[in-house]
Amino acid sequence: MKKDIFKNIISDSINKVYLDVKPRSLKLLDINKVHIITGVRRSGKSHFMYQTINELRNKVSKEKIFYISFEDDRLFPLKLDDLRWIIEAYYELFPENRKQTVYAFFDEVQEVELWEKFIRRIYDTENIKIYISGSTSKMFFTDLDTSLRGRTITYKLFPLSFKEYLEFSSVGSDYYNSDNRALILDAFNKYMISGGFPEIVATAPTIQKRVLKEYLDLTVYKDIIERHGITNREVMKYLVSIIFRNTSTLLSINKLYNDLRSMGIRVAKNTLYDYLGFLEDANLVLQIPVFSHSVKDQQRNPKKTYIIDNGYHTLVSIKLDKSKLFENLVFLHLKREFEKIFYYKGKQEVDFCYYDNDDRLNLINVAYDISEASTYRREISGLTEAMKQLNVTESTIVTLEAEKEVEIDGLIIKIIPLWKWLVKGVTT
Repeated sequence: MKKDIFKNIISDSINKVYLDVKPRSLKLLDINKVHIITGVRRSGKSHFMYQTINELRNKVSKEKIFYISFEDDRLFPLKLDDLRWIIEAYYELFPENRKQTVYAFFDEVQEVELWEKFIRRIYDTENIKIYISGSTSKMFFTDLDTSLRGRTITYKLFPLSFKEYLEFSSVGSDYYNSDNRALILDAFNKYMISGGFPEIVATAPTIQKRVLKEYLDLTVYKDIIERHGITNREVMKYLVSIIFRNTSTLLSINKLYNDLRSMGIRVAKNTLYDYLGFLEDANLVLQIPVFSHSVKDQQRNPKKTYIIDNGYHTLVSIKLDKSKLFENLVFLHLKREFEKIFYYKGKQEVDFCYYDNDDRLNLINVAYDISEASTYRREISGLTEAMKQLNVTESTIVTLEAEKEVEIDGLIIKIIPLWKWLVKGVTT
């Protein structure tokens, strides 16, 4: 009977000791909402739940906290009607907690169709604080528009930031110490190539690509092909390969469509748009529009496309493009902190134009190497043009090694190595 299975799972989770859980920097707000943690598969959502459980155990008895993974094979097959047994199972185990606040963690809840109906009911009728996770963000937003509107707060967990990567690698962030600075630089070179999936940190370099391939195959198959019933897998694989190889560039569906036709592959443009949406839904691909106060301008211009982790570029590319890897890291760093991110298009393009948490406009150019005079002049002139146009007085160039401050017509441009910018933080 499902109730007995839930009792086993609940009891096991309460008695489980969550060891070796390295803390992530994501912070949950202390508010009476359903907390939803989304993110690409293998980004560490389950371990983040373990971290939160450990933190709660310092405040309340462990019997008031339980965890259920809906990918547990003991639960298959599982339907909405089966979920009612969860609450009955818990209170039969701990009847003394019926009038107490209880904390429930539901991992990969999207495995159950209509899961949101169950969450809505227990949120409205039980004294239970709810934490749920899932890998497909669009599905959550679609469901929330109906049953859970106004009752949730959503967080996105990315693969490791560089500061988290240093902590997972047991490397300090003090770059003033010469010995530690060397360790930071070594870690950065690894991070730039292999990415920030938590498991990759402890994985031998010789098998990192095999692990990343398993991640990608699982995500594409389970969260995209299986979920959406895709039959044209050849086109999906081509789209993944093209986007991952060409991260940090403008994406033209028209060009992709024409390229496929020239290869003898017939596919509708709308299908390509759908497939791109599925990749975004699975948290594999992220896009930013051109900076404009006109929605029509944003829709008319192509979007710049980025990927969730540098390791995937390394996985699919014949030859690495470090300039693309650099820009992708800058984007991910910004995306962890801010929502309103754009690229700027004037006479020259500026890589990032974003509003910070104080609603101030900021500009960043990314250049792997500015040692050539022509490259240096191009990056500076592009920024100064945008700064004057947008009334921004300070901006940044993120590069490999150069570090200095330039003043032009009263405008300040800070040039900083990417590794140091990642360690110091966006707002420093």
